[in-house]
Amino acid sequence: MSHPIARTLGLHAHWPALALATFIAAPAFANDSPILSQMQAVDLSSRVARQVPGVTDLVIAPMPYEAANHRWVTLFKPNTGNGFIVTLDESTGEICALFEHQDNCAAKGSASDEISKVKAVAKASEEARLHPPPDLEDLWLTVLLKISPSTPLPAGYGRTWYVSVSMGGDKPVDLPAIAIAKAQIPGIKILPASAAPSGTVGAGATQGDYHIGIGVPLKRPDGNYDVTYGYYCGVVCGASMTAVMSHDRWGWHIVSSRRNWIS
Repeated sequence: MSHPIARTLGLHAHWPALALATFIAAPAFANDSPILSQMQAVDLSSRVARQVPGVTDLVIAPMPYEAANHRWVTLFKPNTGNGFIVTLDESTGEICALFEHQDNCAAKGSASDEISKVKAVAKASEEARLHPPPDLEDLWLTVLLKISPSTPLPAGYGRTWYVSVSMGGDKPVDLPAIAIAKAQIPGIKILPASAAPSGTVGAGATQGDYHIGIGVPLKRPDGNYDVTYGYYCGVVCGASMTAVMSHDRWGWHIVSSRRNWIS
């Protein structure tokens, strides 16, 4: 009889077949939706995977969320040695790296802090949806001005911006036409995100076009707002930032900002 982990995940199979499985979505009920995104789960699981003794470079194959078990499972194959799985249990926060036929974790971690943060953001997002901050158009334009270059861009590079904004719903929406009409950034043409040519994101042909997303403003205890925004402009060209923004009778202002990541 095969080991329970192998029966469940098919670790006895060839790794190409396991990689193919990552493209098969598992059905999920609305009340069993994951707390973390798959990207967050893979990031947290990868940190634990790299704690396994002897592990350096890894091939990563994320699996669909297991709603019945409230867990994420990610498959890891080192350049040398045996492959293993990392499980992330959203109900307990426990992260465990397991080799086939082993019951003890080769490395451990916790996702509890990240899960708590995601829950807090979800609560703040719902509050923002129900009670949006004032003058969102000015907030969006203030962020776009922050992104705008201080010096002229090369001809044809970065001069077209496709912009989406989040308003607390399930999905981002186009930057409203009234906000686009107000946006006056020299040398920049601002368009709604839906105007981007289909199939361009990630394609080399669109290197230089900016795809910009502005997140929902989340109210802070001090009365200011955290606004996360980012852009993608082609291969190895993207960034995410979070700005602390304040509002007064003169409009929105950026108090401070920090970089989340850049490529």
